[in-house]
Amino acid sequence: MPTSGRSQVGPENKLLAALSARCYKRLFPALEAIELPLGKILYSPIVKRLARWLLLMQNRMESDVMQLTHEFISTMLGTRRAGVTIAAGKLQAAGIITYHRGKSQF
Repeated sequence: MPTSGRSQVGPENKLLAALSARCYKRLFPALEAIELPLGKILYSPIVKRLARWLLLMQNRMESDVMQLTHEFISTMLGTRRAGVTIAAGKLQAAGIITYHRGKSQF
């Protein structure tokens, strides 16, 4: 006997659909919570990213002086060393940090 073109939904497909819906409802908000801050960090200007990262490091190291090279910072921020040099120059011009040969001070 031919069917009318509709596919038959078996009990295993209904269970899979119900599980998918439950997982989606729980997983999507968690992924969204991770994605938004990550997008803000990755696509924000390098000066803001550098300032935020330096503040975090200052807080963790509990010191106003840090021995960090631009090469190391660029690796940590996922950007080019030249971008870190320009951003650090802007922060220094604003009087936020001072740096010389791998030593940064707040």
